[in-house]
Amino acid sequence: GDIAPNCNVPNKLIFNIEDEHTMPYYIFAEIDKEAKYEIKNELLDSVSYLIMPENPHAEDAAAYFLNNGRDMLIGSLIAFYHQGLDFVPICKLILSMDYASLLDKIVESKNEDAIDRIASFSGCNEKNSSESKKCLDKYIKLYATNFRMSNAVRRPKDGEPSITPQVLKDHSLFLQIPDAKTDLYGPLLGILTAQAFHYCAARENGETPTILFVLDEFASLRVGSETILAAIRKYRKKNVRIMILTQTITDLDLMYGSDTRKIIMSNIKYNLILGTTDPDTQLYFSKLCGKREARATSTGFSSTSSSITYSAKEIYRVPPESFGELDGQLYLICSNGRFEKLDTNFYFKYDKL
Repeated sequence: GDIAPNCNVPNKLIFNIEDEHTMPYYIFAEIDKEAKYEIKNELLDSVSYLIMPENPHAEDAAAYFLNNGRDMLIGSLIAFYHQGLDFVPICKLILSMDYASLLDKIVESKNEDAIDRIASFSGCNEKNSSESKKCLDKYIKLYATNFRMSNAVRRPKDGEPSITPQVLKDHSLFLQIPDAKTDLYGPLLGILTAQAFHYCAARENGETPTILFVLDEFASLRVGSETILAAIRKYRKKNVRIMILTQTITDLDLMYGSDTRKIIMSNIKYNLILGTTDPDTQLYFSKLCGKREARATSTGFSSTSSSITYSAKEIYRVPPESFGELDGQLYLICSNGRFEKLDTNFYFKYDKL
């Protein structure tokens, strides 16, 4: 919300879901332009994983319902896409039915690929099928029930401009969402971000222009772990730079688990800390800055004499609490442990420089 108005850049496009005149996001663009039927279905399969990404924290039962719910979703996408439906109407149709009616509707489509995706439900326990459908409904409810979606996420009308990841070749694209609604629209932002990442994956090594992803309020974007790991590991050589903005590294732990967070952080070259009071985050960055040897002095006394002892001990170069005491300053920490404490230049003071 506050980034786009303060970026004076050429060829600027803004997707603002709360603006009734916003250019629509064309979520099926790549699929619609693909001529081969089998590849269309492969791309629809990929969309299902963007809508219902893997959850590394899920217990066995939750993971079971998630995977089965995704099977229902991909069967629905294939069946109803080839009947000409757009993304939001498909979500509405899915939400309008119970699991049995949905499976029957997919079978009625006579699309063998769609039917194959739901074959595992034949003879399946009714309770499990019902719970899988509830899981699916939870993930698509935003697109099916939010009144803004039909206007903002759709195929363009004749001659109407639309937003797709391909616009990044020549434009700066901003996804403008009110701060108070990042959690509400987070799932959609996750899909848009993931599709943009997939577009970048197909770039040639060294392709220009350089693309910078500024992922503000990253914890709200719901980007799947496989998607973000592929991006930070492989896209640098494709001239793609990624900037993750978050309140604490604990947010990453909650999203992906500590193991995935460690991989993410180890692939980040620069860390910019504007301030944090989270103890775990403070300690992490103190460790990143390393330790130094400090001389310690202790004095001992007895009834007849006193003594002074000198010893060396290691202390953090930047104490953890220092990251919570920044006032108009910041720390820049490089992946090799080098760091600098710098003054902050606030954008609203630029005209006074």
